[in-house]
Amino acid sequence: VTRLGVWAATSGLALVEMMVAFLTERARAGLQDDFEVVPLGVRLRHADTSVAVTYEDFAQFLACVFWPWDVMMLLFNELYTMTMPLLLPSHRWMIHIMSHQLSHTDVNWWHLRESVGGALPEPSGVPFPLEYRPWIARRAGLRPAAFWYSLTDFAQFPHLTHFESIPDMYDRLRGLDIAGIRT
Repeated sequence: VTRLGVWAATSGLALVEMMVAFLTERARAGLQDDFEVVPLGVRLRHADTSVAVTYEDFAQFLACVFWPWDVMMLLFNELYTMTMPLLLPSHRWMIHIMSHQLSHTDVNWWHLRESVGGALPEPSGVPFPLEYRPWIARRAGLRPAAFWYSLTDFAQFPHLTHFESIPDMYDRLRGLDIAGIRT
């Protein structure tokens, strides 16, 4: 699980705590998984996984749960190029996360923030051809976020696995065709 503590701070830690609690409940019910979830970029309980991870380190993992926090992310493309099986929140979930962060925080999705926007040159006199300008106002709602998210690599690339919830994420991890994705 990549860098939750970086983009989400205490929300990221809460998400990791929910994942740990879900696994703990599964274990109490006698359900064991043959994989371990390693949250990267957080200091949680007695574990500090905020250290730098090399490509060799990443290659040792069977899959990566990736939580995007901006429209362009080099790490995502690097992992994809390594044929790392990638799991991401569903488009619906990401659009809500994205809209919330743009409306209620000053972090993440920097490339889409109205505060970094500029004027688009229109030398031909033709107006901007897309439905939404590339900068989203604070309380713009879900539609502009959905439009721009649909154009990201997270929504466009093939061979990605999307999940609807924490339990669904674990179900998809358990059923992941790693060899099929890597070929």
